[in-house]
Amino acid sequence: MSVTRLAELGNRPAVETRLWIGHGFTEGSSGETFPTLYPATNETIAHVHQASREDVDRAVAQARQAFDRGPWRQLPVEARVGILNRFAGLLMAAAEEIGRLHCLDTGKTLRESTSEVRAAAFRLLDFASLATMLRGETMPDHPDLERWSRREPIGVVAGLLPFNVPMIFAGGKAGAALAAGNCIILKPSPLASLAAIKFVELGNQAGLPPGVLQVVCGGNEVAAALASHPDVDLVSLTGSVAAGTAILQLAAPTIKKVILELGGKGANIVFADADFDLALRGALAAIFPDAGQRCFAGSRLLVQRPIFEPFLTQLTARAERIRVGDPFDPRTRMGPLISEAAWQRVHRAVNEAREAGARVVTGGDRPSDLELGNFYLPTILTDVPSHLTVMQEEIFGPVVCVVPFESEEEALAIANDTKYGLASGIWTRDFNRAARMIRGLRTGWVWVNTWAVQTTGTPLGGVKQSGLLQENGLRGLEEYTEVKSVIADLTGKTIPWPASDEESEAPAGPPPGFAGAGGPPPGVMGAGGPPPGVSGPGGRPPGMGGPPPWVSGGGRP
Repeated sequence: MSVTRLAELGNRPAVETRLWIGHGFTEGSSGETFPTLYPATNETIAHVHQASREDVDRAVAQARQAFDRGPWRQLPVEARVGILNRFAGLLMAAAEEIGRLHCLDTGKTLRESTSEVRAAAFRLLDFASLATMLRGETMPDHPDLERWSRREPIGVVAGLLPFNVPMIFAGGKAGAALAAGNCIILKPSPLASLAAIKFVELGNQAGLPPGVLQVVCGGNEVAAALASHPDVDLVSLTGSVAAGTAILQLAAPTIKKVILELGGKGANIVFADADFDLALRGALAAIFPDAGQRCFAGSRLLVQRPIFEPFLTQLTARAERIRVGDPFDPRTRMGPLISEAAWQRVHRAVNEAREAGARVVTGGDRPSDLELGNFYLPTILTDVPSHLTVMQEEIFGPVVCVVPFESEEEALAIANDTKYGLASGIWTRDFNRAARMIRGLRTGWVWVNTWAVQTTGTPLGGVKQSGLLQENGLRGLEEYTEVKSVIADLTGKTIPWPASDEESEAPAGPPPGFAGAGGPPPGVMGAGGPPPGVSGPGGRPPGMGGPPPWVSGGGRP
């Protein structure tokens, strides 16, 4: 099988490599660039402009000005919704073009790449529809006060994107930030910057004011400059646990809010009573799309022992039929890993398992007919010791460990035996069993008889070391806001401190409504003591007598 080289690629998409700061595209101030490679051949597509600290400062200053003095946050929510809908329309219209660019930059199949662009447009539409649902609360009636809360945009947001699904997270982070009235600076992974640059260009074409949506490109140093910047109010990162730890440390001195969606080591649990073929298709769909480079990949497949062997046999047969190859070939179902370093990381983990006695049922190396690029075969392991990297760490590759179990309790023990808590799945016809498993699984997402389905309005987030706070849905939108409480005096009676001798002659005691003249309001601690039935004429309510003997009676029970 051959892979199309760049020189042979027809209808090659246009590539923009500059930063977008303020009003438009600009080259990096340092003049430095970095290469972005086509993972199917490791040829250089283009050189992307590297943002310097000065560029980050300029972008943050533009965003700060746009937020503090610009029109975006002051627009009626209906106007913001209109621009977001226009943005989504432009993205959807350009989905084929951007899909080809994204395929080139990431090595994802053309089908996956185009679908991801459309998913980004739907994320924008989702948050546009939720924008009108942001609201505060009105507190209970008070005779002297009116009290309410309101949700306000948080300010300048830094959105740090992963390489694996950058368009989905660009749509999610920008959609939430913009719908709430914030300004956002996107920083894509240096491994996959091109589609994100196009995303920002289209957002500005849709009518966003200057400084509201910008993009700066580069590696860890650019992320660090954003996370530590005193004028950035929120950092939203999708990445590894190590990256999340670093961002928390950088954000700590300025006490900024941080949203983290980090790694996962998903357990996909198949019970013997499950729909066999449905669970089989779900197991394949949980690990092999995007070459396994998904934070919610079902990389640990737990199969109940009565069906373990037939399930493993069928899984192996279907995995071996997955067509691995040229991302632009419509027949391809799995493309390459993002980089040579990623290929080496996956292969080291598989070799470690092999050397420790695990059985490589299929895969475990490069396809024999693909010499170029970062291709890795769909790989199934079994008999894997639980402490190994492939069982404990997110290796981000098309590798699944298949593990037998006997009971619900054993399945839960295996599933929860990891530092991650992002996603898990259950396959069973028994709803009561599913309900018990849902309660026992320590993950932020649980799918039942499906995998990776995400719907409008459903908040997503991890537990343990898989993240902080939520993305998606109204809960995710609220994370991009601050709550402001308002207390307004209606009567002039609530100021508790005398400013002069005349005022000090006023009756002593708390202001009316807290404990007014004559003591607390009746029914709380009214005249004659507590209300009847709380502590009646004889002390306790009738029929209660004294305390139980083990409280003040004849000693302990």
